[in-house]
Amino acid sequence: MSDDHAPSLWICHVCNAKAAGESTACGVCYKTTCLQHLRHQTVYNQLSGLYELMPICMECVLRKSLP
Repeated sequence: MSDDHAPSLWICHVCNAKAAGESTACGVCYKTTCLQHLRHQTVYNQLSGLYELMPICMECVLRKSLP
C-alpha cells in the first residue's frame, strides 16, 4: 500500500468554487461550503443548555432571516 493520497476535491454549494484539500461543512444543512460563504454564529444547544459557535453557510443564514 502507498501512503500517497490524492487531495480531496470539493465544490462549494453556494458559489460552485472548486478546491482541493480539507473542506468545511455547514452545521445546519451539512453541505460543503468555502470559507468565503461560511459564518460562525452563536446557537443555543438545547441538550447542553449552552451557547456554542456553529459554522453556518450564507444560504442558511438568509433562509433563517427571511420571514
